[in-house]
Amino acid sequence: MTHEGNDAVIDNLRDQLTSDDLPIWRQRINVSRSVKGVITFDCTVEGTNVELDELLKRHDDLVYELQERYPDPAESREVQ
Repeated sequence: MTHEGNDAVIDNLRDQLTSDDLPIWRQRINVSRSVKGVITFDCTVEGTNVELDELLKRHDDLVYELQERYPDPAESREVQ
């Protein structure tokens, strides 16, 4: 393949990667520990070029995963 051929392939890939049709995801998680040792978290999920249902599903999945990882100590005391 010639140098010009490589440039065409690279330009084609660049066009595909920067297409407005591709979904773009961003997840942010902040985990904190209080002076009493209580761990809390907050999170956001942002999506561009995605359906609202998929955005909400990803957010719910992330919240579930974080709740499993960092359970609320008040809830565990209520269960006992």
